[in-house]
This record gives sequence, C-alpha cells and structure tokens, in this order.
Amino acid sequence: MAKPAHDWHLAEWLRTLGKRQKDLVADLDWNKAKASLMVNGQQKYTRDEVNELSAYLNIQPFELLMHPEDAMAYRRLRRAAADMVQIPFFGIATDDEALTLTGTEG
Repeated sequence: MAKPAHDWHLAEWLRTLGKRQKDLVADLDWNKAKASLMVNGQQKYTRDEVNELSAYLNIQPFELLMHPEDAMAYRRLRRAAADMVQIPFFGIATDDEALTLTGTEG
C-alpha cells in the first residue's frame, strides 16, 4: 500500500524561507513527530493548521498548496495587473479631474 501524500508544499516553503522542522517545534509548540509528519506530507492537515502555518510563514493559506516559485509568479502577476489598472490611459481623465468633466469640450 502506498504511503499517503498530501498536496501541499510545506517542505519547499520552509526551505525557501530558511526555516526548519525544529523551528516549527520551537515556535509553534509542535512535537517533533507532528512536525516531521506534516513536513513530509504524511499527516492530513486541518484548516487550523493551514492558518497557523500561513500566519507563521507570512504567506496566504492557499499558497501552501502551491510551490513557492509558482506562488511568487502569481504574486508578480497580481502586482503587474494592479499596476496596469493604475496607469492612466491617454485621453481618459483620472482621479479628481474625472469628477469635474461634463462630457463636452467647452
């Protein structure tokens, strides 16, 4: 029978952020067995654990389900999209100017 494997990237996130299992034990008050099973994907995770880990790692909970490189690419994409929305387009009024325009050129 195959060992259970769970679909998250905790080990990769720990490596990326310079954390180790012993940090989970010390900082989150986990026992060594739980830390090992969670990091190696051999124990099911709960919503509370996902939230606890994401807060500890300073990432969004859904990012634990993504490889860190994919999560960083997604962050860059979101940032680029937000920047595009904030760029004024030629001929289109922005901010306070838009509130004073009447739609006529006069």
